[in-house]
Amino acid sequence: MTVIPAPAWPPGNEQPKVLLHVLVQCSVDALWEDFFGSYPEIQAKLHKQRHDSNCAESPWVSQRSELPAQQFLWPAPPAGADPGSPAQGKCRKVRFEAAASLASKAFSSEEVQNILAYAPGSNYLVQAEVATSAMYGEQFTIISRTALLQRGPGQAQLHISYVVDFKPSLSRLLKPMVAKGVDGGIRGTFGMLKKLLQEQYSLKDLPDVAPAPNMPGAAAAAAAPAAPAAAAAFEAAPVPAFAPST
Repeated sequence: MTVIPAPAWPPGNEQPKVLLHVLVQCSVDALWEDFFGSYPEIQAKLHKQRHDSNCAESPWVSQRSELPAQQFLWPAPPAGADPGSPAQGKCRKVRFEAAASLASKAFSSEEVQNILAYAPGSNYLVQAEVATSAMYGEQFTIISRTALLQRGPGQAQLHISYVVDFKPSLSRLLKPMVAKGVDGGIRGTFGMLKKLLQEQYSLKDLPDVAPAPNMPGAAAAAAAPAAPAAAAAFEAAPVPAFAPST
């Protein structure tokens, strides 16, 4: 299989943080559809539990320049529009609006999903870049990687990790507070997602310290934990209509 070079994690001094590392009793292709299919049911349930609104997905396209240029509130494709064909090297945008809560005002989130590896029946690797209008959202980008690997008949491994790429302009005093809020928010969302997966499949937790799934070439490098000098922290934005979002 041919793979494209995987981009390095943003520079920093922390390891990527693991959100999910589980063995799932289903095919790897079923997991792909649950995470990156066109408006998958499990993502719809997640958004409903979170009281999100205005969820939309752009079609898969070959060039980033073909994605909607507007941030957050670009027009949703009409019902029945062609979602495009996913393939290695393609990308799409996913967006939604999060309802206000006791902890925050309402905000918008947008995710650019980039397919780094696409081998149906074998493995997938997607990197997502999340932007948000939440407080201090202009000061960072959330980057997550979702690795899916077929482990045998009816068994697939799911590994999701993330970092936060902070802008230098964010105060050193604020950075720990923002990072903590981001981590708490995203872990809460992924906890909900895990419960939804458990309603559909049998799951077995794998150690967080275990390596990411063995994948071909550059895909393996992208999924594996980065060296301390090559990683960073992450934020509290929700999983996209993937994700994350994701």
